Amino acid sequence: MALNIPPHRIVISLDYETWHPSIPAGKKIDWYETVINPTNRLLEICNRYNAKLTIFFEIGEYYWLKKYRPETATAIENQLKEAIATGHDVQLHIHTSWLPETGANYNPTTDTWFWDNRYQKLHDYPFGIEDLLRRCKNDLESLFQPINPNYKVTTFRAGAYQIQPSKKIVDALLAVGIEADSSVWKGGYQPDRGNDFRAAWSGQPYFASSYNINYYAPPAEHNLLEIPISTSRVFPRIFGVPIPIVKRVKRWFFDEQSFEQMIGIYNSISKENTFNLFKISFSKSFPKLQKLLVKIGYHAGRKVSFAAKLIPLFLPSSHDNLFYDNIFVMIGHSKSIIDFEGFEKLLSILADKSNIIFNTISEINSIIRSAENEKKISIDDDLEFQVEVEYDAIIGDARNDSISGWLQQKIPLDRKNVLDLGCGSGYWTKAIKDRLIAPERVVGLDFGDAFLEKARRVYGAEVVKGDFHHLPFDDNSFDAIYADNTIEHSFSPHRVLEECYRVLKKGGILAMCVPPDARNPNYITPNHNWRMDSDEIKLRFEEIGFENISIEEINAVKSWGERPYLPSNNTSTYVTAWKQYNEIKRIREVAQFCYTVITPEKDNPAKDGEQIINDGYAWCGGYTRAAKYLLEKENFNSRIVTFFLEGLPFGRGKKGSDTHTVLEIWLPIMKKWIICDAMAGVVYPYSIRELIAKPELADQTLEEIHFKFDERWIKRNYEWYSTSKAYKLITRVKYPRVWVSNLINFWQKLQKQT
Repeated sequence: MALNIPPHRIVISLDYETWHPSIPAGKKIDWYETVINPTNRLLEICNRYNAKLTIFFEIGEYYWLKKYRPETATAIENQLKEAIATGHDVQLHIHTSWLPETGANYNPTTDTWFWDNRYQKLHDYPFGIEDLLRRCKNDLESLFQPINPNYKVTTFRAGAYQIQPSKKIVDALLAVGIEADSSVWKGGYQPDRGNDFRAAWSGQPYFASSYNINYYAPPAEHNLLEIPISTSRVFPRIFGVPIPIVKRVKRWFFDEQSFEQMIGIYNSISKENTFNLFKISFSKSFPKLQKLLVKIGYHAGRKVSFAAKLIPLFLPSSHDNLFYDNIFVMIGHSKSIIDFEGFEKLLSILADKSNIIFNTISEINSIIRSAENEKKISIDDDLEFQVEVEYDAIIGDARNDSISGWLQQKIPLDRKNVLDLGCGSGYWTKAIKDRLIAPERVVGLDFGDAFLEKARRVYGAEVVKGDFHHLPFDDNSFDAIYADNTIEHSFSPHRVLEECYRVLKKGGILAMCVPPDARNPNYITPNHNWRMDSDEIKLRFEEIGFENISIEEINAVKSWGERPYLPSNNTSTYVTAWKQYNEIKRIREVAQFCYTVITPEKDNPAKDGEQIINDGYAWCGGYTRAAKYLLEKENFNSRIVTFFLEGLPFGRGKKGSDTHTVLEIWLPIMKKWIICDAMAGVVYPYSIRELIAKPELADQTLEEIHFKFDERWIKRNYEWYSTSKAYKLITRVKYPRVWVSNLINFWQKLQKQT
């Protein structure tokens, strides 16, 4: 099996900086000793082998020196200008606590340094990140463009790799025209610094999401190019094959490393890429055996989770790199101990290899962007591609009943106008309409003509052809949108979510299910454009304006025996989010819904709230169970409360006794219980105890909301159960025992899941 090894492009990067924020014992801050002199030796070695050095210039130190030691700043300028003149590269590196405005200070009397640790991260810089980056970029270009008119600041590296959280930083980089970053090292984890790159999309360059720099950006957001520092995963090997158990991650350093360590990590990186090429060749040479082994893993994985972990041993990674050549980024620090002889030996060996090309990081940025532009497609092309890929699955009869059924449970039963976004053949469009109590319109939208024809012919569904990114509906058209494993296909998910928000009515809900494909980037689904996880979902939804965002994750293999799905590690992510949400208003909608669809003609002994709603009849206890069912679907914490009355003119016995059951709901923001009296269609923003203490509050509430007393209210004497008259007559209140309530809730949840 011949292996076709792509060329290796090597970037040698130097963090050009002195000691900070701690100074090792026996060391001192001396820019000639820790920065200028070692950089001169590195440049001399690189020049001998035509290797290009990319210098990440710590500009915070430079600004400090300009203010307090200008002669040293001038020496640094001269060295970097010479580097530019001889074909090397200088890019931007910042430790913001070095900046004069954040308080960096030296006391010559005590020979001590001070840095304000509050500003270690660029994210925490208090005087405007975008303004700082623009100043840095302009100053560097003013320094070096007289030497090389084509010089540009293209790439950033965060001090101590601290680029997380990334949203503000990435937005600022792009705003000032910095196109690339090189802070990520795949697999890295430094909790003391707040660095977590274990979920990084690749060790090769990728377009990063601004919401989480680890994730691959959807096509419409291919803006910031992440060029990661190369890392090696250290696995034990059997017959040359790595066994994926406990691993360590090593960066490809040239400081604090011997020659053997430097060349060893390079060889390790090469072997890891070769192993996947071996799996590809194996699948081509022995396709039947490879398919059998993978098939066994998939089927066994439904029952035994460990079996699914065997699949990657036989299934090649489906990760597409942006560029055919492999990019390897080496890193060192001028301040650290460098084995210059070992470094020179490494370069001499690499320079002799026919497949090695030395590049600056700016050259890599330019090469990859050119390659990306050549293969860039439009939204329309992508829509046609999506239809082509999904055609067999949608025209066929296979469905993920459990995954889709769980999402449908999140559509409130009181919804009247629902959009099924990405309806396919219309099966679920019809199912949603059949489940709702009083729907006015349930319409499906998709782009495939064959899908829509089947939806009309087989399921009688109302469907419309359209593009998710430009929904053919007026503003405020729907009170619910159902998006079942569809938005991950979109070219621009942010645009799609904005469109969903636009067409939702005030108080409308988006119920979405997506696979969090960022979890296992070694395996991809080719037509999934949005490869995200829950943190990115939450940030996007909040930015667009959604409220009351709820995110639930379910392992579909363990919960429902679904087929293993490698990109998301078998997880399905369920999201509900509301437009202009108001808790009390929503509870009133539920109370009114129960009042409308249930009649008090007779008692209903059913314990299940959905059954009571479908039956359409109940007394106060049934109304309350129905409301509890609906509200707990929306994550409200509630308890059923019964109170006892005496003195009713039509009550039982001499005391005129009766009981009434309502729902008390806990509102965390208000830190109080409020009453939902579903039988009467009323919600009071008070607890039962508050209304017992001040019964007149009930009447005031009814006046404030302009409550209308209809014929049923008057005929059935609800004033004696739901106004001040009732709360004056209460003699005892019965609350549920907590352990009983918890047991019932657990049992009901278990029954629903099974």
